[in-house]
Amino acid sequence: DAEGLLRIKEENQKHYRRAQRHQEKKEKIQRHNRKLGDLVEKKTCDLKTQHEHLASLRRTHILELTSVIFPIEEVKTSMRDPADVSAESDNAMTSSTVSKLAEARRTTYLSGRWVCDDHNGDTSISITGPWITLPNNGDYSAYYNWVEEKKTTQGPEMEHNNPAYTISAALCYATQLVNTLSLILGVNLPKKLCNRQ
Repeated sequence: DAEGLLRIKEENQKHYRRAQRHQEKKEKIQRHNRKLGDLVEKKTCDLKTQHEHLASLRRTHILELTSVIFPIEEVKTSMRDPADVSAESDNAMTSSTVSKLAEARRTTYLSGRWVCDDHNGDTSISITGPWITLPNNGDYSAYYNWVEEKKTTQGPEMEHNNPAYTISAALCYATQLVNTLSLILGVNLPKKLCNRQ
């Protein structure tokens, strides 16, 4: 019995020493994990500050781009429709006829649906200056009319204020703006945009 007791005591001492070694390893691993956690927290904080700095730089660049290089604003033209002037001067026409004609002039058929333009075509979106504009209601029929007219009549184009030129230029500038914005924001466009087209 004494020999068995001695053997059990020796085994218990071995287990105790092994448990101490395991405890030291566990504490070492916990210290290492705490260091890694602190490092990850510091790196996360640094990353957050870098993201905020990058967002601030992006905002600055976009503000410069949209205010200096490609300023976009709504342009209101105060031109009256000649039909309105002639209808107002004609006393024979009733007010209901005039209002119905005015409503008909403000209604446009675009992309398979009727669109009502409340401003009667007197607003447009300018990009890089008031002389390069896009129609506010999305009606680009002036461009298509010009293309059809050029197919039928061959000759030098004398009119430089043609809406076809301003629409083409405005769409080209809008394409350049979208391409530049995609680079600044780091966003991939679903389709490559070509300025010429």
